Amino acid sequence: MGIQNKTFIKTTFATIIFAITAASGLVAPANASPMQVIDDQVCFYKGPNFSGQSFCVTPGQRARMPAGFARRVSSIFVAGKLSATLCTGQIKRGRCRTYTQSTKRLGSMSNKSRSYQISRQPGKMVEQQAAVRTLAFTIGKTFDLDGLGRRYVVAPDPAFSDITLKRSTRGIFYGVRLSPIHGAKLSLGQGNNRTKAQCRSARYNSGSINMTAGMAGKYVCVKTNSGHYGKMRIVGMSANTTKVRYTHW
Repeated sequence: MGIQNKTFIKTTFATIIFAITAASGLVAPANASPMQVIDDQVCFYKGPNFSGQSFCVTPGQRARMPAGFARRVSSIFVAGKLSATLCTGQIKRGRCRTYTQSTKRLGSMSNKSRSYQISRQPGKMVEQQAAVRTLAFTIGKTFDLDGLGRRYVVAPDPAFSDITLKRSTRGIFYGVRLSPIHGAKLSLGQGNNRTKAQCRSARYNSGSINMTAGMAGKYVCVKTNSGHYGKMRIVGMSANTTKVRYTHW
């Protein structure tokens, strides 16, 4: 096989792998400049001085590093009054170190961490302002509602997702249902519009909500898997999609 053919095959294979990785939501195809990171996020970078591929997370999250980042993080950018604990083993195992500010070079922890936990610094609780987005769910599509509330999250890990749309086998009108996942919960109640305080005090469960014809225009309160609150107004439905107007607090 000629050199040109080998080069073409190698380049094509690398392109395919990169496309699959980016589509999985685990690695950002573009770098997250610190100027783009909004308050209350921590971003992890493969290179020193906030360079190379990156991903960002919000407070209350703890997980293993996503694919391609385990033992490959060299710097972190901390936006807001947060702390990031990095560990060489699984969460809170192995050697751990906590960072309370942006660090251009991780020193002894550079290219060593396999897991992380993001917390607010004690006494620095910040009230989150409402952010409103229109979300279009299709079968199997998931949304990280905490990331959407922050308006800018680079390729969040799918394990952080809160809501998905599933096919129902119960013969309901539209045949789909909104389902909380990974510890998130929903509260339909009477389907009326509720305030932030009312959603906080609502009764939640992990059950799905069938998208019947009567759901059009109704509201659903949400408790995310990171403990934040929001509400969804059902604004559109079809056989395979559900469109909501989501408010995140």
